[in-house]
Amino acid sequence: MNIRFLYSIFFLFNLTIIGTIIGCQPSSQSEFQADPNKQKDYANELLNNALYQQAIDEFSRYLQHSYLDDKVRANINYIIATTYLERLRDYENAMAYFIKVKTYYPDSQLTNQVNKGIVACLERLNRSADARQTLSEATALDPDQKDRPNLPGRVVAEVGEKKITQGDLDAEINRLPPLLRQEYQKPDKKLQFLQQMIATELMYSKAQRMGFEKDKEIIDQIFQAKKSILVQKLIQGEISEKINVTDFDIKLYYDANKSQYLVKDEEGNERQATLEEVKTRVRSDVQSQREQDAYQQLVQQLLTANDVKLYSDLVASEMEK
Repeated sequence: MNIRFLYSIFFLFNLTIIGTIIGCQPSSQSEFQADPNKQKDYANELLNNALYQQAIDEFSRYLQHSYLDDKVRANINYIIATTYLERLRDYENAMAYFIKVKTYYPDSQLTNQVNKGIVACLERLNRSADARQTLSEATALDPDQKDRPNLPGRVVAEVGEKKITQGDLDAEINRLPPLLRQEYQKPDKKLQFLQQMIATELMYSKAQRMGFEKDKEIIDQIFQAKKSILVQKLIQGEISEKINVTDFDIKLYYDANKSQYLVKDEEGNERQATLEEVKTRVRSDVQSQREQDAYQQLVQQLLTANDVKLYSDLVASEMEK
């Protein structure tokens, strides 16, 4: 048989096999074009299952669709940026995607979050000066983020472009409880408080730039602190401010609890204190007792009004396990 003819048959046979193999391969391109919504769902599912790099790759392929509007593109790029920042701790790639959103989609509603993301990346890359500059530029464009006006008084400190006046310092000191407030009336103590105040603000700003406000544990702690403050305000308005302790109340309580009020004489021996010697203390004790009684009454009223059911036997049995 002609050798050239055999080679031709062999060549055609190989082409047929190769074509069959290629035809049997799944076409990612056809899947890509067939259902982009499934592709987006798939990327989100990867993200939810902590497959962060795979999710980023899938989101990147999803962005290749030409029909996506700017809002969708900005959101997807922002998701990629935050994934690099918060999950993969890849701050350079994260910043690159934040800058991409800022550059390509300047009208996006994500501008504030993007600026915070860039600042957080810069801080983690030990570029604090750049972070402060970026934050300053972002603040200048956002009237809601501008510093509150200074209180009257001479300028006692400057932190960058921010000034602190004597009025600002006095206002912060006046926020302290009365006993602590008295400690910071002398000039040297005021200077010490000013230094602490500046240090606190600088550390707070750095924590903000590093994005700690998004930490779930911190968010929960802030919520718990807010709840506690609001409850204390309620107690103050509903209980403390409505209690009036008279001199008669003080004497009555003192006479009923004299054994609680003993003092030592010059020789170290205990003796019964006179009412005048412990009047302030007795007044505080009467106030505390009445606040506690009023608190218990308020709690009981709220439990009743809100139809609260306490299954104490179940709680006890659970604790015994």
